[in-house]
Amino acid sequence: MTFVIPHHNENTLTRLFAELQDRETEFGISDIQLGLATREEGFLNIARKAELESPAVDGTMVTLELTSGSSVEVK
Repeated sequence: MTFVIPHHNENTLTRLFAELQDRETEFGISDIQLGLATREEGFLNIARKAELESPAVDGTMVTLELTSGSSVEVK
């Protein structure tokens, strides 16, 4: 799973990671990683969002290729 944490909530990460570490057996957690998005990832996210919003405006269908390899058709 990937979670995106808004910049204004970064100060809660310490408590979040402590809670997850305390409950890793309960939740079945095998690994926790923290990464920062690159500028390229930021631009790709903006482009994906624009692709999603554009069909809603003009009524066309768009197929999005997800990073998981799945495809999603959006109207």
